[in-house]
Amino acid sequence: MKSPIYLRLRNRLSSFVKRLAPLRFFVVGGKSMEPTLKEGSRLLVFSWAPKRRGDILVFRKEGLIMVKRAVTYESNRWQVRADNLKEGDDSLVFGGVPDADVVGRVIAHW
Repeated sequence: MKSPIYLRLRNRLSSFVKRLAPLRFFVVGGKSMEPTLKEGSRLLVFSWAPKRRGDILVFRKEGLIMVKRAVTYESNRWQVRADNLKEGDDSLVFGGVPDADVVGRVIAHW
């Protein structure tokens, strides 16, 4: 049996490595980004890539991981929109997304 100290150290190290890893994979759940991204689409996200207007961003919001399109950048916050305006929330509902909450930019999807 592993000691509690070992498990805490391993969890902290794992969390640290995840933050430093520039490439991460996600799976889309929901229809807010259709027709660009369908439910079940796989995303390759690069956390160190520069973000620009029109990019698809993955970010944290209220305990969830979300994916939306970047519209504008003002006061260190991204305004994001859903491609499918009939489905899902965006910055019109929850406000801007701080830089610190952006996981990264989608660089490939399939």
